[in-house]
Amino acid sequence: MEQEQLFQLITQIKENKYESTQIELKSSKEGNSKQFYDTLSSFSNTSGGIIIFGIDEKNGFDICGVKDVQAQQGIIQELCKAMEPVVRPTISICEYIKGIFVIACEVNEMDYIDKPCYYRPLGIEKGSFIRTGNGDEHMTEMEIQQFINYKRKIKSELDTFPETINESRINQIQLSDYIAKESEQKANFSMLPLNIVKEMLGLEKGGNITLASLLNFGIYPQEVAPMMSVNCVKVNGNEYISENNINERFTANVSCAGTIKEMFYQAMNFVKNNTQTKVVINKDGYRQDEEEYPLIAIREALLNALIHRDYSEINRNIPISLTIFNNRIEIVNPGSILGNYRVEDLGVKYLPIRNPFIARIVEVLMGTENRHSGIMTINMALKNNKQLPALFESSKGFFKVTIYKERIDDEKVKAICDEALSYCRKPRSKESIAEHFGYSSTRASYFFTTYIKPLIVQGMLFYTIPEKPESKYQKIVSIRDY
Repeated sequence: MEQEQLFQLITQIKENKYESTQIELKSSKEGNSKQFYDTLSSFSNTSGGIIIFGIDEKNGFDICGVKDVQAQQGIIQELCKAMEPVVRPTISICEYIKGIFVIACEVNEMDYIDKPCYYRPLGIEKGSFIRTGNGDEHMTEMEIQQFINYKRKIKSELDTFPETINESRINQIQLSDYIAKESEQKANFSMLPLNIVKEMLGLEKGGNITLASLLNFGIYPQEVAPMMSVNCVKVNGNEYISENNINERFTANVSCAGTIKEMFYQAMNFVKNNTQTKVVINKDGYRQDEEEYPLIAIREALLNALIHRDYSEINRNIPISLTIFNNRIEIVNPGSILGNYRVEDLGVKYLPIRNPFIARIVEVLMGTENRHSGIMTINMALKNNKQLPALFESSKGFFKVTIYKERIDDEKVKAICDEALSYCRKPRSKESIAEHFGYSSTRASYFFTTYIKPLIVQGMLFYTIPEKPESKYQKIVSIRDY
């Protein structure tokens, strides 16, 4: 980082008085900071960030400076060497005022295959951290295992089971129909023995039944993991526990089991039975049904959860949850986004598929597209229904889709946009804009996508660094030539 950039960043922090997801402050007031391995780990495991030494957050963000610059640099270097893999930061020094030095340690996100980055003396379980809001949290066992599986190229959908899980546990008629459909599209299959075809389709491995086969053609797939299901609940209120539902938390509760197809239809029936459809008169004078939620959006979100969830052994007994609140529907599945991708990449980039064999089988059996169009379909259905875009979250080893019942209020949107234009007369970060409107740091991305990005597209708001939209120094401003 250039000295001028660091000087400006320090000034912004002092004026705005904030830490953020990508900025961690260390005062060094009583000496040099020695314990920040948790932040080195969390920045390496998430989206990178900057550790700034010499700002006292607890004392009004006072620029107290670093006591011994050379010693602090040595501490940084030694601690970075104690990380696994070793962290290679960029260190910058700025004399903010005469005799007051501030050090910035810029940490880049590691490649997915190198994660988790952890503090070696504590070991991988206790020394792995992840950034949440403006703090560092221990990585869960589920998150750590997801990285390990990725490194080892473990395909959980191809797991096999004891000899008791054999052909007698499979619906042979349905399996044969599927193989016949695939053989019609792959002419060379007719030249191969059936056992080889099954291996190539992910239905068998070493002559044993795979999880992919069991999940799609099994008589009762849950015999290998009883909670490998979809738990559907309707809550009496907007939260699991509130003053209004303390005596009656759930008004409906169903556990959906069976194959992926069977679980899907059971869960969709639950949604239909526990949401409302009203008859309205359209502008042409005709009666038509108006769904509380567009079922096509629920369909896509549920299929994504069933196809792309993490089926590894550690997560196999964690069910998918589908919860209907009074104001929204939430669908949560184990398994966060794979690779160095963000929620913002959904529907825009081609993301790696965790379970390609399962995805292919479901595509043939249920006519799903499997063309990375699910996210776009969800939001298009919501837009046509005049509802807010869905909220997608990927953290702590889970992926969550929230679909809101609230209809878009054009006047409310206009009021937010007008206020955003006024608030951004000074350059603001995504997080600070979201916080200004009452959105937490975990929902800053959602707020930005829903309200701010359209204003940037329309040329009403501007990036301060237009050539690098994803820069950690990026700000939004309403004056083009600020």
